[in-house]
Amino acid sequence: GEIHPQALTKLSSDGGSIIETIPFTPETTYQNIYNDAVGNFYFFGKTSSTTIGTAGTFNPTRNTFFNTEPFVEKYDSNMNKLWGTYLTRDNPEYSGLNNTDIISVSDSGEMFFSGEVKTNGLSTSEVYQENLESLSNNYAMKLNTNSALEWFTYHGGNAVTIRGSGVFSNNSWFVTGTTESLGSSGITTTNGLIPEVNTIQPVNGHRAYLARLIPNQEL
Repeated sequence: GEIHPQALTKLSSDGGSIIETIPFTPETTYQNIYNDAVGNFYFFGKTSSTTIGTAGTFNPTRNTFFNTEPFVEKYDSNMNKLWGTYLTRDNPEYSGLNNTDIISVSDSGEMFFSGEVKTNGLSTSEVYQENLESLSNNYAMKLNTNSALEWFTYHGGNAVTIRGSGVFSNNSWFVTGTTESLGSSGITTTNGLIPEVNTIQPVNGHRAYLARLIPNQEL
């Protein structure tokens, strides 16, 4: 048979037989596979292909300023492609989401992203932090089941904030990172375990933090 550099193979439940094999194009690298509770699959990776995106998604058109671009594709349980979207925007200086590497998929198929961002103007309205307030902030973003943007918020305040990551649990998005902030604005709340930033000593100028974003878009 034909040999492919990358391929997705679906096996029977006992692993005894191959149900279907889908070859991948050489310009695409798949890095992670996610699934929801109804059997859909989400493939995350990087590509130089211009044919991944589909109409009506978060970003159907590849940003050709970059050699490769991160993307997500959604397939149903029979391996039919439902949609695909690129994860950068159209800023030629810095895409904003080009370093996306933390993704969580809820049981219903909503997708949550976290990472570090250096581009302003990406947020939606009425979220926790609408503007980039330093050279670098972390971000949290939610796409709905059709890959349309539901909300995007910066978090990290007025100091360099990096290494953003997160996980979806109990209908909340828990985000973490490190910050150079010397104050508590944009980082902690009064009901937090350690609300005062100077209570702990920084490591290489940074302090770690943990925050919880809840569905009404407040911290």
